[in-house]
Amino acid sequence: MYRYFYLIIVLYITPLVTGCDNPAIREKQNGVFYISNNQLELLEFKVDNTKFLMGKGEVKKIKLNNGEHVLVDSQGKQSVFMVYPGNRGGIINPNRDIYYSFTALFKQEYAPSEETRIDERTVWVNGILLRGAINSSDSLFIDNNIFNCDIPIDESLPTYLSDWEGNEKVNVLTKCFTRDDFYQYIIKFPYGIKFHSEHNLLTQYNEKDSFNWIDKNNTRTDSLSPLEYNFSFRDEKLMKEAISIHKIVEKYLTSRDPTERKLFYDEYHEHIIKMAILYDQQIRNHIFIDREMYLDFIKKNGRIFGAGILGEPILI
Repeated sequence: MYRYFYLIIVLYITPLVTGCDNPAIREKQNGVFYISNNQLELLEFKVDNTKFLMGKGEVKKIKLNNGEHVLVDSQGKQSVFMVYPGNRGGIINPNRDIYYSFTALFKQEYAPSEETRIDERTVWVNGILLRGAINSSDSLFIDNNIFNCDIPIDESLPTYLSDWEGNEKVNVLTKCFTRDDFYQYIIKFPYGIKFHSEHNLLTQYNEKDSFNWIDKNNTRTDSLSPLEYNFSFRDEKLMKEAISIHKIVEKYLTSRDPTERKLFYDEYHEHIIKMAILYDQQIRNHIFIDREMYLDFIKKNGRIFGAGILGEPILI
């Protein structure tokens, strides 16, 4: 059973998971959401019955209870969203600005162990091509269960790790940035970020069409699509379990009672285990026809149940 459970857990790990050492958390961020006005114009909106009017550069943080909430933008458009138990807060983004998180080793006083690993990706930021443990999103609700930011947008990187609780085990930190702040950070050529020239790219990807993914628009690494019935497994038993999971997720996204989350998750987890066993049997028999479909299906549905905040159109 451990083997099957391991298959599942590996797929739940987000792209910025960093080995076995957990970063220090200054304060519990459950239910704490940040809002920043990065534009010249005043930012006006409502969350539930509370009105906000924010000037350029202003940052606010609000505490939201688990359950249903409503965001109303300056045009009067309403967006329903849910805050779930186990959330780590995040960013509410009425202007749909792009935000970044960057994970790196800070003030490391010893060589990192082999178990300490930071997954990297290549992204465009203001026309500069970078590689590092960078996440980016312009979603209306940016989930800190995904971004894992230890240092929020209104705080600076610590000068000395001794200022942080549990610093004796700290070797990895994740910082959230607005777009302008992240650009100011990267132009200092910080440790942990690699810079690519177009010449190097053309040399590295010299096969025809192999670098079509490259453009100079700011990269969005994080996205979550509304629930779709677009899966088709060749194995009938796998397909049966997938249909059951789809129905559970659909009911979960329809529910507005946060206390039901655990009930839906327990039911979902039961079918996930069954799917993992069936998939493992395929792999043992060198059958790979459902491999890509399985990995994608597990990743998308695991992301939904791992979310601390979800809004429309993900919610049904």
